[in-house]
Amino acid sequence: MATLRTIMRGWLVRTGRVILRCQGMG
Repeated sequence: MATLRTIMRGWLVRTGRVILRCQGMG
């Protein structure tokens, strides 16, 4: 089972990419 830190880090990276992608498009 993945630790909370791993989940948080993966979620942040995933969300960060989406945000950067949206900013780049806008």
